[in-house]
Amino acid sequence: MLICYAEDNFIRNILANIDISQKICYNPVMKKQFYHLNHLFTPSRPFDSILLKQLGRMICTQDSVVEEHVHLNWYELTIAKNGKGILYTNGVNIPIKQGDIYLSFPADIHAIYPDKNEPLAFDFIAIYPQNQEDIEIFETIQSVFHNPKTRLFSDETIASLVGNVISEFDQDSNPVSTTVVSYLLHLILLYLQRNFTKTQARAPVTPKQNELFCYSLMNYIDTHIFTINNLSSLSETFNYEYIYLSKLFKRTTGQTLWDYYQNSRLQRAQLLIKNKVMKVGEIAEMLNYSSIYAFSKAYKNYFGHSPTFSFEP
Repeated sequence: MLICYAEDNFIRNILANIDISQKICYNPVMKKQFYHLNHLFTPSRPFDSILLKQLGRMICTQDSVVEEHVHLNWYELTIAKNGKGILYTNGVNIPIKQGDIYLSFPADIHAIYPDKNEPLAFDFIAIYPQNQEDIEIFETIQSVFHNPKTRLFSDETIASLVGNVISEFDQDSNPVSTTVVSYLLHLILLYLQRNFTKTQARAPVTPKQNELFCYSLMNYIDTHIFTINNLSSLSETFNYEYIYLSKLFKRTTGQTLWDYYQNSRLQRAQLLIKNKVMKVGEIAEMLNYSSIYAFSKAYKNYFGHSPTFSFEP
């Protein structure tokens, strides 16, 4: 759960500027107010062919951050409504300001750090399409926009649609309209597809073909990190012999496919342990290690300590 703190005047000024009306709760210990709206659906809530995982509105000051966490199998939009900050994704820092929208992919390692002087107010929504055509479109988007810096954009229509979905859930008296939410979510997907398709068409083809192909491999591994049982399965997915894929990846990136895969799942394991999402044995099984012993050994070799020791206070 994300909780962000701010002084009374900060809250009032920001709320006035972004035209939202939400719940303000008082914390007598902190002597401050905290502003928080967060709907997390477990399991994800279906709206026609789209799963809704989470949505909400946040205001973060210098005293609060959204710490590193792993996106499992959903896409998340972060819409900056006011202020500015830094959005961290997979080791890359992306400045974000009012009017910006950022698209996070499944299995991204993600964090948000607000500016010291200008609190960051943002909407967010996490969804996943179930229609095969939509899934294929978004997997194509992932392969092209693997670099986190290419996923920042602005679109007033998408920002408005996300705001409408959030408002639909922020009604104390009226029940959520499944029809309305389903319609709005489908529009969000359509506008996202159109935005990134246009961006792809406008973008100069500067990366070499091999680099683009390796980005696709990286993206596939990252977004299927919990379902890949054996790297040899990449042969069927990409229609190349595994030995060819392995040599091409090594030659282009300087890193072996196995090392990239191993590092990717261990980084996500670290965050799952840190966030206390599940037990070590469950994480080992989820990441397809043959045993908890094999997982612990790999983890210790990579981080220098056992997984159970990682985040003890």
